[in-house]
Amino acid sequence: GKVEVPSAHIAQEIPSSDIKGNGNESNVSEQIIKPKVSEMGTKPKSAALKALEKYNKMKSDIKN
Repeated sequence: GKVEVPSAHIAQEIPSSDIKGNGNESNVSEQIIKPKVSEMGTKPKSAALKALEKYNKMKSDIKN
């Protein structure tokens, strides 16, 4: 099976030139990961997407 990677690793796969820096560090990962998620939307869930969902759930748990 595929090895799950941390969401931070997913972010690193995207060239830094794609990052729209606005000084708000907490939004950077969302800006660069979300487009990738929509691209994967029609494909079977990959380990990377599962890791991303896990990360998003963790983040929302912290906010609440």
